[in-house]
Parts: sequence; structure tokens; C-alpha cells
Amino acid sequence: MADANDATLLRKIVDRWMSGRPKLLVWDFDLTILNTHAFSEGVEVDEVADRWQEDIADVELFRAFVSAALAQNATVGIASYGRREVIAEYMQHVFADNCPFNGDNIVTPQALGLPDGTSVPAGKPQMLELLCQRATPAGCDRSAVVFFDDDPDNVRDCLAAGFARAYHTPDGFTAQALEGL
Repeated sequence: MADANDATLLRKIVDRWMSGRPKLLVWDFDLTILNTHAFSEGVEVDEVADRWQEDIADVELFRAFVSAALAQNATVGIASYGRREVIAEYMQHVFADNCPFNGDNIVTPQALGLPDGTSVPAGKPQMLELLCQRATPAGCDRSAVVFFDDDPDNVRDCLAAGFARAYHTPDGFTAQALEGL
């Protein structure tokens, strides 16, 4: 459990990032939300319950961002080349009965007509565009999208596609990583 100083720092970080009132917050999954690569490790749905707490890079920060986004009527999403059902299982454990991640806001290659686990060249901009179309309200402007990814190529592709608020988090989505941006 975080102490008061940790909670204050967390609140400051979230407030700073949410001050631009993004309409859509999106995270990559493996090595961004997670501190491991569940897809390459072959994590199965039935294994998530025993490992999710140690696999999430910074669960309190992630929960705080999602909560702040929803409080501002923003949409949240995950854009990953991994397996949708594994991602959904992790999210179910992170958020329990109040899980804001469902079929529409977890986008994997399957949503682009490809098998999950397929790396799609310049696929992250396509995934972000699909999440924009599915956002409420639909069709959010690319400048209102905040995206976090551990892969610099994905971030570069998103920036080139007009998603100006794409951020490289090589050490995952953690308070320390965000303080350094």
C-alpha cells in the first residue's frame, strides 16, 4: 500500500498528464503496462491469476490514470500485438468488477483481420485510429490521443501518422518513466 507521499506524487503525475484533457488514452501492453512480455512468454489465460500482480509495471499508476481519464469522460484503450483474451484477463484482475476494458477498447491484430501475435508494420497508428473510431464520442482528433509504448518504432510511426502525443516509455509505464518525459 502506498503511503501519503507516494499518493501525493502519484496525484501530481496524473494531474500533469491529464491537464491537456486528452480524449483517448492508449497503452501498449507487453513491456509497457506489463514489465514482462506475456505474448513471447506464452502466458495463457489460466496463468494470469497467479502472476498478474508481479507482471504489472506500476499498477497504482495505471489505475490512477484510467480513473482520471474516465472521470474526465475520456476513453481508455490498449493497442497490442499480443492476444486479446490474455490482455482482457489481466485487465479483469487489475480492475475486478469495475473493469473499463472490453472487446471494443482492446485492439489487437485480430481487429485488423490478422491473427493475434502478428507484428503489423506501422500497425500501431492503425490501431489508434480504430480506437478513435470506437471512442465516445467517435472520431476523436489525433491531437487528443495520448499513447504510451516501450517500442521506439511504434512511437515513431504514431508520431509520423499525426498522433503527436505518442510517448516512448522504454522502461514501462511507471511513475519514474513519466517523470523523465
